[in-house]
Amino acid sequence: MAFIESTVRQHYDDIENLGTKQMSQAEAEDFPIHSEAKTQIENEVYQDLHQSFELYNERVERNPIDVKTTIPKLETITKGIDDLIKKLETYFKRALLGIDYPTSGVCNMSLSNCYRRLCNNLPSVTKRELLKIAYNIDFANTFNPLLSQNAKGLLHKYILLWLELCVLQDKCTLLLLCASDEQRHNEFTKELYSNRSWSVRDHPYWLVFEAEQGIRIRPEQYEIVNHLIHSNGSIVQLNCGLGKTRVILPMLILSFSQNTKLDRIPRIHILNTLLTEFCEYFEIALGASVMNIKLYTMPFRRDVEISGQIIESLENIIHRCQYDRGCFIVAPEHRLSMEMKVKELALENNLDLSERLSNVLNLSRWQNIFDEVDEILHYRYQLIYSIGSVEPLPQMKHRWLAAEALMHILYTRDIGIDGLSVRSQDLHKEACPFFVVEEVSYDLFREKMTDLVFTNPPLFCDWIKGHSRKADMMQVISNPAADPAILEDKLSEDHVYQLLAFRGLLAFDLLINCLKKRYRVDFGIRQGNKKQLAVPFRGADTPSERSEYSHPDVAVILSIISYYNRGLSLEQFKYSLEAMTKKGKSFQQNTYDCWLQRSLSRIHPETLPGINKFDKIDLTNKVQLDILYNYFRLNPETINFWLNTFVFPRDLDQYPHRLVGTPWHLAAHDGGFAIGFSGTNDLHLVLPLQMKQHLPWNTTDPIWCDILATNGKMLDTIIRKTKKVNLLDDGSPSEMLLQFILENIDSLHALIDCGALLVGVSCEDIALSIQEHISTNSNKLQGVTFYDDQRREWMVLEKSGRCVPKFQSSFEEKDTFVIFDEPRCRGVDMKLRPDAVAALTIGQDLTKDKFMQAAGRMRKLHDSQSLEIVLEKRLHNEMKGQNVRKVSEGITMLLEWIIQNTVHSVVKGLPIWSEHGIFYETSKKAVHSVLDDKSDLRSFYGKPVKKDDLSNSASLSKKYHFERTGKVATRKALLNINPILDRCEKLGEGYNTIITATDEECERELQREVEVEEEEEVEISKQHPFSEKDWDYMKIFSCNDVSELSIEVVPYGKMLEENLSIGSEIRAIKWPTNLHCTTNFTKTILVNDGSPVDNYLRIPDCFVQFPSNEVLLLSDREGAKICDIFLDQKNSGFSSNYFFGHFAYESDPNSNNTMLRCDLNPVANIPLSSDKVCSMKLFNGETNYPSSQKETMKGLLSIKKAVGGIVEAFVNAREKGKNMELSCLEKICNELALELEEQD
Repeated sequence: MAFIESTVRQHYDDIENLGTKQMSQAEAEDFPIHSEAKTQIENEVYQDLHQSFELYNERVERNPIDVKTTIPKLETITKGIDDLIKKLETYFKRALLGIDYPTSGVCNMSLSNCYRRLCNNLPSVTKRELLKIAYNIDFANTFNPLLSQNAKGLLHKYILLWLELCVLQDKCTLLLLCASDEQRHNEFTKELYSNRSWSVRDHPYWLVFEAEQGIRIRPEQYEIVNHLIHSNGSIVQLNCGLGKTRVILPMLILSFSQNTKLDRIPRIHILNTLLTEFCEYFEIALGASVMNIKLYTMPFRRDVEISGQIIESLENIIHRCQYDRGCFIVAPEHRLSMEMKVKELALENNLDLSERLSNVLNLSRWQNIFDEVDEILHYRYQLIYSIGSVEPLPQMKHRWLAAEALMHILYTRDIGIDGLSVRSQDLHKEACPFFVVEEVSYDLFREKMTDLVFTNPPLFCDWIKGHSRKADMMQVISNPAADPAILEDKLSEDHVYQLLAFRGLLAFDLLINCLKKRYRVDFGIRQGNKKQLAVPFRGADTPSERSEYSHPDVAVILSIISYYNRGLSLEQFKYSLEAMTKKGKSFQQNTYDCWLQRSLSRIHPETLPGINKFDKIDLTNKVQLDILYNYFRLNPETINFWLNTFVFPRDLDQYPHRLVGTPWHLAAHDGGFAIGFSGTNDLHLVLPLQMKQHLPWNTTDPIWCDILATNGKMLDTIIRKTKKVNLLDDGSPSEMLLQFILENIDSLHALIDCGALLVGVSCEDIALSIQEHISTNSNKLQGVTFYDDQRREWMVLEKSGRCVPKFQSSFEEKDTFVIFDEPRCRGVDMKLRPDAVAALTIGQDLTKDKFMQAAGRMRKLHDSQSLEIVLEKRLHNEMKGQNVRKVSEGITMLLEWIIQNTVHSVVKGLPIWSEHGIFYETSKKAVHSVLDDKSDLRSFYGKPVKKDDLSNSASLSKKYHFERTGKVATRKALLNINPILDRCEKLGEGYNTIITATDEECERELQREVEVEEEEEVEISKQHPFSEKDWDYMKIFSCNDVSELSIEVVPYGKMLEENLSIGSEIRAIKWPTNLHCTTNFTKTILVNDGSPVDNYLRIPDCFVQFPSNEVLLLSDREGAKICDIFLDQKNSGFSSNYFFGHFAYESDPNSNNTMLRCDLNPVANIPLSSDKVCSMKLFNGETNYPSSQKETMKGLLSIKKAVGGIVEAFVNAREKGKNMELSCLEKICNELALELEEQD
């Protein structure tokens, strides 16, 4: 045993001696990034990078060796290792099978066991079985149950030595391959000096893992794992190529699951988008290994019906996992949802189930491991349980109309603000242009936009033009510090809401912040989603699967921008036309004219006559429909109609309360254990305080110094290996980028689209363009490798035109041009050729972590690979504008700009981070985890808001949550809150902000929704008709007015008040006093209890006008009889100032009002007075009033109460509500409301 151990050690020493122990100090360089840090956040970000760079400068490197001279020695060492492995394997067969091989060749094993093995009744020993014994020594009993404990112990030691030799054999094989390839000499050096620093006896499962996977655990990997195992709450930055997924995570799983001293179960938190990929790898690497590590998942959503049986099943699964020494792999939202379910059950007073489910989730039983912790615990993340009944979003129409009006100003007017430019769509002139926002003065933007709103207001709020309170209103819209209360008593409620909607978009900077976002990179429409509103994107063309915007107005603006960019589908356009047919004529005419005017410049003159009026549209005519779709699908006015009719009314909703879960709830580990990895340390300042980034800057440990120096190393490498910074020509970024690639295809081998310049163009289309180019030129590239979103796998488009999955292609990625689209700029490993050159794109607001992760796709960038930086000219101009020194240029200026973006990202997250933290600390009880959801415009924008120091944000949050929960600021209560306050006070100094929640996202889970399609049949109760009574109709001709008649007549206003459900509110209208009704006209059914008869009142038709100009409305039966009498009188030559008429003809100024009139004095031709006409039209629900009747209508409605809902009540009662929008009546009401406001 001692001889074999010494031989193994000798082989290790021989390999190590191939190198050199002579070290030399690396050449020091000056820190290339200039910083005039004025704030603590800037100082923290720059200082971390500076310290990392200094550590990199202080590195000590081994002197180079002649690699080729090591080949003979390596071959000799490899041969010795091979011989020793064979001897050990022979020994194992003898020990486990009882086989002896004497020189005579006679087997001394019992004949019965020999026969049993020949019959396969007893197992034979293979290398796999040896691995199992190394992992579990008791498995040796399967082959030889007579082995003593001492014998098994000795056997186990030999098997571990054998495994060490197998791993060493793999190492020698790799060293020989690298030594024979000059381009891999750096890899040779790295592998040569990578020696084992851990005990195989303490961690035999790691040794088995090495042997099975053909890897070697490097010293830095062990150091990271060892630190995490013994450091609860620690986060370690794992940089590109450190083997997080392939090595470190499996090491942690094996360490925690196989440690019999621990009762906790390892629980790995993986981003939901990566969950399937991770599970597949772990199933192969751990589940299918000889160790047979069982992997369990626990998906959960709110709509899971929790019962005692469900909880018992969960307990059984957990106990089974613990018994099997397995591990759980979960998505963070699934775990958080289950924890919130505990609180929801408690709120529903289901305390027993709540307590039992809480025990399942007890933190003390779990070893929580977070992968991509900077993303999982990102400050923007929160999960919401909506509580209560869904309600329409308050004032939703005011919100979307205001947003559309401001967008209309932007795409039709040149507002002349530096930093805000537009790029029109050449092929579709009617389409909304693309907005590009750089460095814009927010104050100037508010001022300009407000001025344009008042100069040329949109139709729905044209009342603001020339208003006497214009100065106050402009202040309210543009200045967040202005108090909207000064207008509350001066304007109608609708007008106040319109101003508040504009105020939110301008004074609170919602519009400009939304314009800064990039469509299909930061936001867009998620295909197949139930809601058709815009959602946050995690990368180019990668929508978040569950998130939505918390702020309704942000969702409105981004939805408008999304549809303006993508246009309507043919189906959506059809729905729009069908909906238009159900609108009133005025609305159809006005709206379709707006569509037509916007697209007119592109409509062919020969086509125009067939589509210039909406009445000419035939929805069954497919040819005409295709023509209309071509002209209108990108028309903003058409899109507005679609959104306002289908999307916003249905999808803009709110719930009265919400149960909230935040990253702080995920990071909690009271009594438990939690560790994590981050791809960067950029956001460690705004991670939950339960987790802390491990940054031992004062360490002297060479391994930790090397880990901490990674950012500095990347910084230095990028500067040295960037060949050139290229500026794209003006135009479409994707087209200009493709042109750049094709022009430089001979020198490029990959595209890393970190800046998402390819957004809107599929990788397959880009690959086809490149493939066509290389197939017609003598290029060495054999094809294009790209990720196909439809197939969800990597594809290779070969030079021949054949497109196959990467694993089926005969070409490796190093032989092709590789496209890393924006979502694949992180976590993807492609083996590019050693001298590969990649074009790396730069996008808006790019931060350091994203940039370095993208550059890290070039695994050998520190050797012979290099970069070509590509960006738009506008970004370059922005960088030059921020370059205070005016001396930085090229890559250095770019890096300074990226660091500034990183600082801004931390600043933006600090108030959200503190709010989440204080909410977590004050919401330990379920009832305190519920927040009220107030989404009305007054709650959002109804108070003056001033810019406040960012350092005060936590104090304000503490005050609010302490008042909300009734918490007293005791020493114990402040124990965990004070560190939050201290960090905000320290980091927030020097920053002023208005918190607008523009970027706040949430994942909302609703209660189980059961959609039931119901057909409601309304059965109207049977009514008995009123029996009309005849009277002396000839009496009419002897009376000068209606009071002289012998029958009861009712004043028109009184008749309406007594019979309509709105009752006394009728008095708000100045009804004519000389307009009356007969009892027969008033009553149509028998009603004994005096209840309203809205649905049974007659429509005014026949009437008689007396010489006194009084008018009496008649029933149809009365009208028929009186008409005959009038005709008889007229034929007899009787002449007087009476006439009988029909309301429909008398009220239309465009018709011959003598038609169907029986006038006993035709020479006089006395018309029906305008006030009577307007009164009867209003009662009939008419909405069309010519200009001659406009002032009369204003006179009728001049009492302020009549302007609002009473008028709409008449229109709706006659089921003519569709005609109200954009009608003459609506315009009259708006004008009158303004006049009444001006009087006040």
